[in-house]
Amino acid sequence: MARPRHARHHPLGNSPPARQLMVDADSPIIDFYPIDFADDLNGKKYAWQAIALLPFIDAPRLRATLAPVRAMLTAEEAD
Repeated sequence: MARPRHARHHPLGNSPPARQLMVDADSPIIDFYPIDFADDLNGKKYAWQAIALLPFIDAPRLRATLAPVRAMLTAEEAD
């Protein structure tokens, strides 16, 4: 079973360098953030009830890509 991600990894998406990784076409993890993706209504009636079918995240690759971003965090942000 996969190890849960530490809560401190989630706010990284709010830092400007990490945000850039989500939108830059040359980002090594851009495939984690597709613009177009399928959704599965799974028997539901409305689009807002659908489940987004997104690619699985390669956690080691994500950690390796975010390592330089983590190094730029202040001590308070890293806690």
